[in-house]
Amino acid sequence: MRTTPWLAIAAVALGLTLGACAANVDQAAHSGKDGRYNGARAIALEPVHTSAIGEVSYEAVDRGVVTYPGGDRVDWKRVDLPADKHGNLEIELSWSAPRDGLDLSFDVYNQWGRKLDGARPRHQRRDRGKKSISLTPVKGTVFVEVYASSRGDAGTYKLAVRFDEILEETTGPFDPTQLEVPDPPPLAAVPPPCEAGHFDPAELECLRQPPACTTATYDARNPNCASVCNPQQPDPANPACGIEAPPPPPPPTPCDLTRLPALDRKNASCDAYEFGKVTNAQVVAGQTEITIGVPTGHKVAHGWIGHVLDSRGKPIVGGDFEVRTTRSRSVTARVKLKTDTVQGQQVLLEDPTAVVAPAP
Repeated sequence: MRTTPWLAIAAVALGLTLGACAANVDQAAHSGKDGRYNGARAIALEPVHTSAIGEVSYEAVDRGVVTYPGGDRVDWKRVDLPADKHGNLEIELSWSAPRDGLDLSFDVYNQWGRKLDGARPRHQRRDRGKKSISLTPVKGTVFVEVYASSRGDAGTYKLAVRFDEILEETTGPFDPTQLEVPDPPPLAAVPPPCEAGHFDPAELECLRQPPACTTATYDARNPNCASVCNPQQPDPANPACGIEAPPPPPPPTPCDLTRLPALDRKNASCDAYEFGKVTNAQVVAGQTEITIGVPTGHKVAHGWIGHVLDSRGKPIVGGDFEVRTTRSRSVTARVKLKTDTVQGQQVLLEDPTAVVAPAP
């Protein structure tokens, strides 16, 4: 969102004035068209340098203000990369705020709405005032979502974009006359018959008419030996060997999920589950993003599914989700529930790809 310096300062001041009651402020109450994806402000790239091999570098800068308490939390930007070119894209967000501790962040999406990367909220002193990412290879159109990280955050920002073209390697036209094609090996006029004691799968006659197989002429490569017992290594699974196969192993014990939040770690079926607890919930892009605390050393990965549970340990309707990000002691996801509904609730996480014992 473009604004004059004095308007920028006024917007941030408004955010700080409303900070004490930020929980009651609509984060998009005063947003313009650029507060939505389809109203993104276009940033025009300009060529700044050409390398010796013809690779062109482009740069662009845009400025604006975002303020969560002021009701203008999000600004969307659109960057149209040079047509039919791909390369390395660097994006740097720097900002200033009227007091220490205020944080801004940004995410990057391609033209189909798929998230490519982002600079997440960190609220750390060494990251204060500047964040950047680098993407490669990138082409087409990218969208940048600049936003105030949390309630009470606000600031005036500068978004710097640099695109370095990478030329594709090209080759000359295909010339079949330059290929060296050897002649095929000479073949006998009449192929020799395939002998039982000398089966060779490389011989055409052996494939056309495999010889009969006995224990004396056993050859695992001969398909006719499939019904003959190997005298050197009898296979209990082969009925021709007359060996009784061992009994199948006992079925796995199902994981007991009724003992919230404990899991029997000695039971292999429980490796596909993990319990957690919602430690934070906030509204992001129209959905509730939850942070789930999990034990250190957990196996939860991106793509796991989960369910928000009620006080009786039963899944809450609308509380199903898929894990988006994981860390050493927490994971994040988005649900279609209100923040007050999920805050502090128990969560069951499970690996949808694991093969576990069925519940009794």
